[in-house]
Amino acid sequence: MAEAEITFSQYATAYYEIIEDGKGGKAEFVKELLKIGLSSNGKEIIDSIFPTITNSKGSCFIEKNKADRLRKYLRGDNGIGDIACELEANFDKESCVEELLGVIEDYDESKSIKFAKEINLDVNKYGIYEEDDFCEIDDIYGMAEDITELYFSIIRAAATQKVTKSNKLKNASKSDVNNIIYSYTIIESEKKALINLCELIKSTLKDLERQTDTIYNKQHELKNLTDSEKDKRWKSYLENDINSLKEHFDTAYPKIERLCAQITELLEPKKDMNAWFEAMLTIASDISRDEYKITCPKKFKYRAFCLMVSKFSNNIDRVLRVIDKL
Repeated sequence: MAEAEITFSQYATAYYEIIEDGKGGKAEFVKELLKIGLSSNGKEIIDSIFPTITNSKGSCFIEKNKADRLRKYLRGDNGIGDIACELEANFDKESCVEELLGVIEDYDESKSIKFAKEINLDVNKYGIYEEDDFCEIDDIYGMAEDITELYFSIIRAAATQKVTKSNKLKNASKSDVNNIIYSYTIIESEKKALINLCELIKSTLKDLERQTDTIYNKQHELKNLTDSEKDKRWKSYLENDINSLKEHFDTAYPKIERLCAQITELLEPKKDMNAWFEAMLTIASDISRDEYKITCPKKFKYRAFCLMVSKFSNNIDRVLRVIDKL
């Protein structure tokens, strides 16, 4: 993560000047930047706040006062507090990571490294290889994930500033105070339960990942068989084996769904206590997505599952490293 606090203006300016080479309309750029990581509803909100108008000649532009507002965000004349709550409520970290992955893969990777350095990320941990004009990032996903976490922290900080502490606690009842205390403390029995759940989830995910690897390898082998008599006999065996493995996977998957439901119940009231809690909840709540229940032979379908396992496992490791300090 970043070593120093970064404002939206600093983040956006670095993105514009480095990734976009300082080209294109600034207002249009800021509008599209604000949409990164938002749900479809969030994108529609940005479009409604900063509508694009088409004139009689077919030219598209953002209304002048709206465009000025966007440029002020970029310059730092205005903060994003006036829209931060909408951004926070409609922000999807996983979508943001995927969009940033596309940006990193589409552009010269040296730009992504320069951008990460500009926003104070420690790029050494991503496995950077640079030689002459060649540049490669080993852990592109890790970089996209850290950029997402930094950007979301900017949004959250702006949203928090909009609602002052005095307004939050005004007229709070005793039960409200108790809820606050519960939300920001974790007792020893809860810590133990969290540790046990984390370890169970991690081992279950690894077991499911091994199963998908086996299914994929056998499907690949099946695909490359010829029409020879020997291969026909082997094909029948492989098909039965694959069907059996798929049935086992479908039977085993509800276990991870059950564990994720349990960790969600434990951490939901405490999601604001630690950033890794909230990140874990985001992954756990999406564990039943169809793209993760992998039994089809298309390789790209396995990528989403493997990325999720890697992200979840890394998040669990981070939680386990800090749990004793909470």
